[in-house]
Amino acid sequence: MIRKLLVLLTLCISLIPVAAQSSEEVSLEPIFIEYQGLMPEGIEYDVSNDRFILGSGAITSGSIFSVEFDGSISLLVEDEDLSMTLGVHIDQLNNRLLAVNFDPALMMGQTADLSSMGLAAYDMETWERIYFTSFASFVKEGSGLLPNDVTVDSDGNAYVTDSASPTIYKIDADGNASIFIRDNRLQSPIFNEQAPAIAMNGIDYHPDGYLLVAVLPGDLYRIPITNPENLTKIEIGISVSIDGMVLVDEQTVVAAALLGDVMTSPDDAEFHVVQLFSDDDWETATIENQVPVDEAVTTLAVKDNVIYGIQPQFTNPMNEIYTIRPIPILSDQ
Repeated sequence: MIRKLLVLLTLCISLIPVAAQSSEEVSLEPIFIEYQGLMPEGIEYDVSNDRFILGSGAITSGSIFSVEFDGSISLLVEDEDLSMTLGVHIDQLNNRLLAVNFDPALMMGQTADLSSMGLAAYDMETWERIYFTSFASFVKEGSGLLPNDVTVDSDGNAYVTDSASPTIYKIDADGNASIFIRDNRLQSPIFNEQAPAIAMNGIDYHPDGYLLVAVLPGDLYRIPITNPENLTKIEIGISVSIDGMVLVDEQTVVAAALLGDVMTSPDDAEFHVVQLFSDDDWETATIENQVPVDEAVTTLAVKDNVIYGIQPQFTNPMNEIYTIRPIPILSDQ
């Protein structure tokens, strides 16, 4: 029970990277990264350089790394304003990497520096920082702040979920932030006694002009870009507690998730990667396939229709080896 509750809290500090695709041959072997304390929560596939990009935890001060398919790792960004990077996302339109920064003091029961939590953007040619935008000014009195995952629309606007309130922030290409939506329908009842505001997790942008947003403990929402107040809950039929997810095509999402009723029977919920399919523009969805995983996969990337999941080992902060694991879930894998 305690372990599953810890995992569910971990789900609240995750993201959903959307990875581009490449035409080169894809490896189906696990990629092992030797780097003590890396604790990568977010992953993206960098199609231009045929490599993965990872965020990192508090021990490495949220630095951003590249990882080759042979497991070799290189530092890309070391920024004194980063402390722990959660969601990472490549903005192809502007050739930028977007990274969500979080203050890990919150995880240790300490007072967090709200001004340090926000979105950073980096030029992918020079790796110079373009902007850092804090969300502290948007926090309501008595509320918390836990920026989590990030995606970007076709105009280069970024959207960041807040797991400590029912709020999604919108950041334009110049780094100007606003509240895209704050709606109690995006609030979750999970952990009512310990943290009543824990809410959203993964987010992705659909090219037809809406966001797909996961809300713990088991909901998925469709939020139109032009009129977010017209959000709707996607009918799936079973409880799926989604962490990171990736839009593979317009009708297919693959997600890292817990399957089972995490509210009433958390010990019976199991780690899976699931394939969701919708043929009605995400009014409803069904689970087409599911693959159990022995350790929690938080976020996903895709290359040539092969799904890769990152396992950050949150319960062992000083772990020495981390795995990017191919997940054989799509029909042609």
